[in-house]
Amino acid sequence: MKIPITIYCSLCKRENTITIQLHDPSLDFTCSSCGERNEGPFDLGFTVGDRILSRAHHELYKKHDPTISIIFSAMAMECEVSWLHHKWEGIKGFVNFTQIKWAMGSKLNYTLYVYGEM
Repeated sequence: MKIPITIYCSLCKRENTITIQLHDPSLDFTCSSCGERNEGPFDLGFTVGDRILSRAHHELYKKHDPTISIIFSAMAMECEVSWLHHKWEGIKGFVNFTQIKWAMGSKLNYTLYVYGEM
């Protein structure tokens, strides 16, 4: 899937719209106004859901197609929910203890049961 994103040139600070693939880990483009080559990795927070949401934004505001924008927005939402689920399942697999004792002050003592059988 091709994703159009807006990037600013590092030299002249002008806006450039480039097209990336969904799986691209980095960008490499030449500024259309000054000719400066810009390259570098994407931020780790720029997930697949964010990329699809960027495509939905492009479809709505540049191409004026709200129908496909709604579809891409729903896809982006599903991607983010799936990503969060896998993230928390990984954390759950990493935490292999059965209880955490948490003391607040000298009089309060709480026991939280986390992911274990007692």
